[in-house]
Amino acid sequence: MATLEDVLPAVVTAATTEFPNLDVQDGSVEHDVFLKSPALLVDSEDKYQQFVTRTSTPSAFLDLLNDTTFINSYLAQIFNVPTTAQALVLLSAQVDTFCASYGKGYTRNPGKVSTGTETLTFSGPAAVTVVAGSVCQTPDPSLPITFVTLTTFTGSPINVGGKFLVSVPLQASVVGTNGNVPANNITVFSGGIPGLISATNTDMAGGEDVETDASLLGRVIAGFQGTSIDTLSGVRNVVLNAGVFDAAVFRVGDPETNNRPGPDVLVISEQADTVTDLFVFEPVDLSGYVPSVQPLNTLNGTSGMSVAGHPNCQFLVVPDTSVNARSNRAQDRVVFYGTDVPVVGENVQFTYVANKQIGTLQALYEPPNEQLFFDVLVKTALRLDVAISMDVVLYTGVDSSTVTPLIQTAILSLVNALKIGQELDQSAVIAAVQNISGVQRVNQPLNFFGPAGTVGQVVDNVITAASTQYIRLASGNLTLTVV
Repeated sequence: MATLEDVLPAVVTAATTEFPNLDVQDGSVEHDVFLKSPALLVDSEDKYQQFVTRTSTPSAFLDLLNDTTFINSYLAQIFNVPTTAQALVLLSAQVDTFCASYGKGYTRNPGKVSTGTETLTFSGPAAVTVVAGSVCQTPDPSLPITFVTLTTFTGSPINVGGKFLVSVPLQASVVGTNGNVPANNITVFSGGIPGLISATNTDMAGGEDVETDASLLGRVIAGFQGTSIDTLSGVRNVVLNAGVFDAAVFRVGDPETNNRPGPDVLVISEQADTVTDLFVFEPVDLSGYVPSVQPLNTLNGTSGMSVAGHPNCQFLVVPDTSVNARSNRAQDRVVFYGTDVPVVGENVQFTYVANKQIGTLQALYEPPNEQLFFDVLVKTALRLDVAISMDVVLYTGVDSSTVTPLIQTAILSLVNALKIGQELDQSAVIAAVQNISGVQRVNQPLNFFGPAGTVGQVVDNVITAASTQYIRLASGNLTLTVV
C-alpha cells in the first residue's frame, strides 16, 4: 500500500491543476487540511493517485468513465462534494478542459433545440395577436415538454377549408432529442388568446443531445490515431470504406465548394429508393413542395412521381442551386400542376424516387459516428452521359450474333469504370473493340463520340469530365453497326 510520501505529491499535482492559487507549502491550512488529511485516509490514498494517472491521457480518461465502481465509490470523495452526481458535473468540466488542450482543441458539441411549426385554430376571422415567446407544451401534466414561439403574429387568421388558422415557428425550450416530438402532440397553448379553439404542431425535428464525455474523448482518440485529421485522403477514405465506388474531396477555398465553410465530398452514387411522403396539400405555386428525402434532381427528374388518386397530375422539379445542391441538406422542390392536382387541404400521398444513400454517407461524418472535426458535406457527383456510335468490320465467317454482345460488354465495362474527373479517350474505346476476337477493324471516323443528347454529328477525340463529373454510358446510347 502506498505511503503518505507516495500519495501526497499526486494529490498536490491534482489539486494545483484545479486550483492554481492553492497554497501547498508545508504548514499551511490548505496543505495540512485539504491535501495531507485526504492523503492520510488509508482507504482512499491509492485512489487519488489512480485518479491522477487515469486522467492523464484520452484513453485512460475514457477508461475511467467506464469504471462505474471507481466512480460510485470514490469520485465524490476526490472532488470533495456530497454526491456522485455533483462530482460527475465537475468531472465533465475537467473533460472539457482536458480535450481543449489537445491539438487544435476539441470542444463539446453543445446540442441543438428541435424546431417546427405550431398551428393555432381560432373560432373566426377576427384579428389576433400571438406573441413571440408564448409557451406551449405536450399535455402530459406529470412531465410536459415545453416549447416557445419564435415570432409575433398580428392579423387575421387564414381561412383554410373553413378553419381559421395561424401558424408560427416553434422551438423547444431546452436542448436535446427530447424535443423531437411527433406532429399533433403539442396541444396545450398558454396565453389565453381570445377565440383560440385548439393548437397542434408539425413534426418537431433537429433536436440533438449535448455530446457526452465519452463521445468527446472518443473524438480526441480518433484524431490522434491519425485517421482523417486534416488530410484529404483521410476524408475520402471514410466513404470509400463504406463501399462507395469513388469519391473526390474538395477542401475549403476550392472553387467547387462555392465558399462553403467546410470540405465537400463528392461521391458516385446512383442508388434509387422509392419514397412516400404524406402531407396536407397547399395551394399550388412556384414555392412548391420540399420532399422529405434529398436529392431528387440527380436521379430521374419527374419519372416515378405520382400522387395517389391523381394519375394525371404533372410535376416540375426545381433543383436547389445553393452550396447544398445534390446533398441531403438540399431543398429541391416539386411543383404540382395540370388539370389533376389535389384540392387545397387534401391529405396527399406523394411517391417519388430519391437517393437515401447520401444521407447514410453524410451520417458517417456526424455524431454519434463522427470521424472528422469540421463540417463535411456529402454530395452526389454530376453524371456526364455520353453516346457512342460506330461501324465494326468483322472477319469473314465470324458470327455477328456472338461477337456483338462481347463488343457491347467491352465498351460498357471500359466507360463505366471511369472515376470522378477521368476522361474518355476515343482511341481507348477503339482499342477495346479491336482486342475482341473476330473483329477486323473499327471504321473511322466514328459516327458519334461525345456527350449524349448533342445535336448533329460529333466525333471528339477525348470526352473530358470536369472535376465534379463522372462519365457514364447507358446501353441505349451505344449503337453498333456490324458491316
